[in-house]
Amino acid sequence: MSYGRVTTVEFNSEQDAEELKVHYRENASATFPDAEMMISIQTGLTTAIAVSIYPTKEALDASNEARDAMLEGYKASIKSVETLEGDVNLAFTR
Repeated sequence: MSYGRVTTVEFNSEQDAEELKVHYRENASATFPDAEMMISIQTGLTTAIAVSIYPTKEALDASNEARDAMLEGYKASIKSVETLEGDVNLAFTR
């Protein structure tokens, strides 16, 4: 089965959250071409959760360079980042 990453981000301000949300929406598909699915959920005015699903752990690991570069570019806007990874044991859409 697939391998996933859940990232929780807290931003310094609402404007910082909005800027990265727009950037992620416009660029995620091209920046992370091996992702099977990407979901971003704004959980508060300055918080968001991103869920990324890849076919394998190796494919997810290969995306780390692009992910790290994106986060580094927004470093001044981000208060904290927490990441969890693991095997996907349920995935469906209707």
